[in-house]
Formats: sequence, structure tokens, C-alpha cells
Amino acid sequence: VAGCGEPVTQTIERYAVPNFPLQIYDTPGLELSEEQQRRVKADVASYLREGAARGLNQQIHCIWFCISSSGGRIEEKEREWLRELTRDTSAAQVPVIVVLTKSTSREDTEALKSQIAAMRLPIEAIMPVLADVWKINERQGIKPHGLPNLISMTARCLPERLNNTLQNVQCVSVASKSEAAKKIVNLTT
Repeated sequence: VAGCGEPVTQTIERYAVPNFPLQIYDTPGLELSEEQQRRVKADVASYLREGAARGLNQQIHCIWFCISSSGGRIEEKEREWLRELTRDTSAAQVPVIVVLTKSTSREDTEALKSQIAAMRLPIEAIMPVLADVWKINERQGIKPHGLPNLISMTARCLPERLNNTLQNVQCVSVASKSEAAKKIVNLTT
């Protein structure tokens, strides 16, 4: 949940549904104090280390680092956090996808993509996304976009044996499900 002003997520929250093979961890945003940010960064590094030690089904397989596209620039706090995160994830071999949320302005999105690319970090992709209709006025809006591409990129980042799990549970991209099904059919014929 993206909030305005005060951070919505105060600690790292784990979202899991019984008998559902996908878990999501949500971290607090950058609105926290410097001490809270240090604690969250240390907790993320710990989750990465501990998960890797527990094996394939218990580790974190992909990270979506979300940045709001509005304004078209990356804040210094975000730059620092992304640098530290990619250093830790490279050591743990966890791919990072930068997700540009609220991508309503092509100019802002392209400016932000350029700034992030110029950082030359070990990230898999920079993915602009608009998850819901963005109302411009009573009669006009910008349609959601980018989620199917994000699912496809995430699938490419996962170990092959986990890709089927993602495709079974995701409901965003029929094309991605179809691509995964074709691979399975080709293996069995």
C-alpha cells in the first residue's frame, strides 16, 4: 500500500496465505528516521543471508525496489539505499528490479530511467508501472500499464523450477502464463 506523508509500513511485513506458495515482504519507505532506515537495511540484509542459508524454498528470490515516478528524479536517500541493496543482493545472488510506480508522465519516467541507468548498478531492469487508472479529471484518465511486463521480467529472474509457481499464482499476464505453458509442453513432447 502506497501512502502519502507518514509511512504506512512501520516494520518489515510478511504477507503469506496458507497453502499459497508465494510470500511477499513489504519494507517501510524512506520517510523513516535515519536510525529506523539503518535498522530496516540491516533487517533486509539479514533476511537475504538467512534465506540463502535455508535453501531455495525459504529464500528471497527477487526484489522489487519501488520508486515513485512523479517528479522524474531519484532522491539521494533512494540512491544510497539502492546502492546498498544491490551490494547486498549481489552477494546473495538475488536479482533486483527497479519498479517506477505511478508512471503517468512519459517525460518523468524517462528522466528517472536515465538517472538510475547512469548509476550503473547490478539491476535486472527498470520497469515503469501504473497499477490502477490515474484520473486526470472526471472524463479522462491514464490506463494501467506495465504490470504484465513486470511479471514477465520477474519470471525471467527466478530459478526455472520456481517460474511455474509464479505463473500458477499470478493473474496479471495471460501472455506470461502462456509462455510458461509452452515451455512445459515442449519439455514433455
